[in-house]
Amino acid sequence: MNIYRKPNISLSIIILAFIMLILLPFVGYAIDCIPNVPANIESGPLPVSLVIDDSNSDNLVEGNSLAPGRCYRTPSLNSFLSELERFERDNLQISTLYIISHSGSDFGHIIGEGFLQFRQGSPIQISLSDLATRIRNRFSNGYAAPPERISFRGCRIGGSNEASLQNFRGSLGAKYADGTDCYTVTMQSTMIINGREIRHPIQLTPQEMVFFNENFDDWLREAFVAPNGREVRNCIVPLKRGESALEYKNALYIYYFLNRGALVSVWATRDHNNHFTENSACMKHLQTHQGRCRLIEVSDNNSIVFANPSYGGKFVDWCLHWGKDCGAPAATAFCNINGYQRAVDWHAEPRNPTYVLGDNKECTFDFCNGFSSITCEN
Repeated sequence: MNIYRKPNISLSIIILAFIMLILLPFVGYAIDCIPNVPANIESGPLPVSLVIDDSNSDNLVEGNSLAPGRCYRTPSLNSFLSELERFERDNLQISTLYIISHSGSDFGHIIGEGFLQFRQGSPIQISLSDLATRIRNRFSNGYAAPPERISFRGCRIGGSNEASLQNFRGSLGAKYADGTDCYTVTMQSTMIINGREIRHPIQLTPQEMVFFNENFDDWLREAFVAPNGREVRNCIVPLKRGESALEYKNALYIYYFLNRGALVSVWATRDHNNHFTENSACMKHLQTHQGRCRLIEVSDNNSIVFANPSYGGKFVDWCLHWGKDCGAPAATAFCNINGYQRAVDWHAEPRNPTYVLGDNKECTFDFCNGFSSITCEN
């Protein structure tokens, strides 16, 4: 499923570009999220990006390109939750909430539990289930500013069991959530003229401006090449399916300066390296049901099978309360937590440790039982 919007040069983007070209000389050229500039230049829901892993400037460029003027750095868990609170307080209308972070699909000893990596002094990994629980505790009456979609932009978050994605989706009330089941690779580049990184048009002499304009196409072709020699310029964000860097160079020209002199190419790959091979695909080309790398999507209106269902990083116990209300009641409670009305199928399997949902306690004994799968539906 295509998760990108066509990067047309709308009036709002031109206004945004004009304002940024005026402001940038006064705020410096360092790559960073550029939030809140300007406000309400378009009506209706707009994309927002939260950059958790801000140690890599590639992610900041990606965040700016996906959501111009609505990119926010949230490296710590507290800053992440605080931004969500602000979105709710301001009644921000969000089409897609992009979450850009170092991530993965195996959390601790739980295979298939997705996680995000925050920085609180030192890096810490927090499972999606734990994060969803913290969000529900923070917004006990339900989140009042749900995005249409949550899109995770990081490694293999879609390779986790769908319960992880579904649990997080339900915590914010989004209709959809997605992530890739592959590793992700980013490549950033900046044009250099006469030994200077070009971050703003004000740096250019008239002759250099002519050179910049005449050589922009060549720079795109030469700068965005994977280490194994494959061109990746058509993976530049925010190009969407079917769009080429050459065809949309005018839009990329604007995004280049919006990003303080940078563009970033992003692709997914089965291989744990930064090459672009037959096992790779531009992020814009990922689909939900085919390809070596896929976009894993969950939604609020279809049945779903949760393999090895977990809560808080532990397998869900077979019983809702200690030694009673087993099978259907526990399965139904798990479905309710994840935004579904009922459980229609479930299967038991010995597990240790497990989490007893109704009592908020662990079972760590040899006789503990959990679920191998739960099927939920609305």
